[in-house]
Amino acid sequence: MSFEERLEKGEFSVTYCHNCNVVIWPHSSFCNRCFSKTHLVRHTTCGTLLEYSSQNGILFCVCQLGDIRIMGRLLSQCKEGSPVRMSGCGMNDGVPFFEFVPQ
Repeated sequence: MSFEERLEKGEFSVTYCHNCNVVIWPHSSFCNRCFSKTHLVRHTTCGTLLEYSSQNGILFCVCQLGDIRIMGRLLSQCKEGSPVRMSGCGMNDGVPFFEFVPQ
C-alpha cells in the first residue's frame, strides 16, 4: 500500500531506509543519503507543539513527532512546547492533511 493510500485510510506512516537506519521525511520512495529503496513504517503520532499561527480563525502549527517535523492544523489552542497528538490525517483532493490536538 502506498503512502497516499495509507493516508486516505487515516494511517500515518513515514518512509524508512533500512540501509542507513533513518526516517526519510517528507515521504520519498528512495533514501536521500544512499538512494536505496525505502519502506513505509508506522510512526509515532504524539509529539510537541513547536509553534502555531492563525489566519481567518484557523490555527496552523508545526509539531515535532519523534525525529520529524510536520505542518498541520491545530484544532484546539495550546501553548508552544505543549504535548500534542495527531488526531487525524488523510487526503483532501489529492493533498495530504494532518490535524493535531493537545494531549
